[in-house]
Amino acid sequence: MEENTLIEDSGFQDFINDFESENPTLRKLMALSVHCEREMDTLIKNSCKNYGKLIDWTYRFKTELLFGIGAIEQPLFHNLQLLGTARNKFAHSINFSFDKLNQPSLKYNDDGKDKSLSLKGMTDEEILMHMFTLTYTRLSFIKRGVEVNIRIKKM
Repeated sequence: MEENTLIEDSGFQDFINDFESENPTLRKLMALSVHCEREMDTLIKNSCKNYGKLIDWTYRFKTELLFGIGAIEQPLFHNLQLLGTARNKFAHSINFSFDKLNQPSLKYNDDGKDKSLSLKGMTDEEILMHMFTLTYTRLSFIKRGVEVNIRIKKM
């Protein structure tokens, strides 16, 4: 009787269900985070003559460093921080959703003016697409030295 206790435990069954399920939001969020971090590593290498072990530091440190040396602007810094927070929340809570974030909005610059895009009422898919545009794409353009003005039209 004792040896079956683990299998009969509902917590164990929850674990098995979560382990075997596919969570496309989590998968996409992790992929976005990994690719943004790779772009940040390249920016650090390009911005710091003696970058050494700086690229081995945490995601949060890298965002702080890039913002501190002026390699990224405030809206991108905010968005990368939000992406990191979402990634960490997902890592510690199977049932995380974007609507559980405090002040869920992305920032962007339109003709020199900082603007905010509220994520309230958006699906996870829509949020991830906006996060992709306002983090990875922006980092890619900065890395290449291309100046781009992003405009968001509300539908």
